[in-house]
Amino acid sequence: MRVYIAKSGNKVSMELELINNDSFNYYYLDPEKMGLGLFHYFTNGLSFWSPTLKKSFDNHVQHIQPEPWNSWQIKWLSVIGSHEKKTIWINYPNFDPIPEGQYKLYFRFPGLSHVEKEDLVQRYGRIWLGDLELSQDFQIR
Repeated sequence: MRVYIAKSGNKVSMELELINNDSFNYYYLDPEKMGLGLFHYFTNGLSFWSPTLKKSFDNHVQHIQPEPWNSWQIKWLSVIGSHEKKTIWINYPNFDPIPEGQYKLYFRFPGLSHVEKEDLVQRYGRIWLGDLELSQDFQIR
């Protein structure tokens, strides 16, 4: 996974490049299909930590909890094929104002976690149960 950030005022956009190096297809949580609020429930979104200011800068997306809390729907998922790359954008319309400086970027890209064994394999691939945690140094100019 690779990440690129674009900032404009209090709007922050994150471009993620997903790479499937496995020999089979995966279903992954798709923020466009789920909507940002539901996606945010699973991921908690993007944040930046300033070691200089000793302060976190965060998104202000209101999460939407599925009902029941441990449910999921196939319509939330997209497929990434074997040895395929996909680019997804996550747009945060209401982010804390971030001054120029050095930051530590944090983002968690989750898979589903409440999937019954018999539901793991779907028509076009397997449901991804993984969890990727991104943490990298980042400069905002």
